[in-house]
Amino acid sequence: LAIAELESIEFGPSTRITSHGVPYLPGIRPELRPDEVRPAREADDILAQAPETEDRYLVVPDTPHTELE
Repeated sequence: LAIAELESIEFGPSTRITSHGVPYLPGIRPELRPDEVRPAREADDILAQAPETEDRYLVVPDTPHTELE
């Protein structure tokens, strides 16, 4: 029902395509925050639940694959 309702909306040639419902123009766009490296406090708890780890990495079984020709 919702899709049919959306499909029934007519758009004219002057309607611009947008990927977001809110335009983020330079005057109203918030400034980007600087990247900040922070260790995850839960990392040790998460790793403790894994069946197998090695050097703080999760060990997973090999994924079978087929060679492409």
